[in-house]
Amino acid sequence: MDEKGNQMGGGCNGIGLKFIFLAEEKENYHQHSDNLELVTIIECAIISSVQRFSNPSLVLSIATSSTGWTDWDTCKHWFTDIFVPEAEKHHVDKEKPIILTLDGHDSHEMRKIKQAAYKHYIIIIALPSKTTHKLQPLDVEVFSSIQRQWSTYCDEQLGQGVRITRYNFIQEYLATCFVITPTLVQKAFTNTRIYPLNTTLFHERDFAPSLASSSVATFPMPYPDEVPSSP
Repeated sequence: MDEKGNQMGGGCNGIGLKFIFLAEEKENYHQHSDNLELVTIIECAIISSVQRFSNPSLVLSIATSSTGWTDWDTCKHWFTDIFVPEAEKHHVDKEKPIILTLDGHDSHEMRKIKQAAYKHYIIIIALPSKTTHKLQPLDVEVFSSIQRQWSTYCDEQLGQGVRITRYNFIQEYLATCFVITPTLVQKAFTNTRIYPLNTTLFHERDFAPSLASSSVATFPMPYPDEVPSSP
């Protein structure tokens, strides 16, 4: 489980596309929305068993917060009202616990969430700080695929005169979720070494001190003793 911020204009970062124009075409433009209004999406990839990866199912729920980011109430609502029923529906072996991996944000560690997890035989594993770029399946594979498709889709809609706002964001976003496939989810868990389990993901160099701040001291150039005057 992880949160992702989606800008209604598709995001200001490039999507990796290059455009080729004729040399005599002096005015070359690529339309892209400047709407940077943010909507937070909570995504969760569920594996129904160790033998197979389930087809993605989209469970829609809308919540608001004062900042636009996930707060304690939003996280509790997602966990108890959405994740627990959906996870139990895919729970194959009732003798084994449900495992939920997420980052260590304080909204994920509420007492009420821990109590609900204990009640429903769910073990929550909080990923260590500064490791989600390697250990979080959504960060490693899923979110990047969604972002590329979302940026492309927003540009296409803009070309057709469709403006994405908070009122049509959900239906437009759902039109891009086809990129979340069992193959993509399986690739995400494989590349993070969560399944199949592989403990060789990190190497000694990953734990080495920063050369810029810990091992090699760097200082600015000293101010010159003599400064030549201008003629």
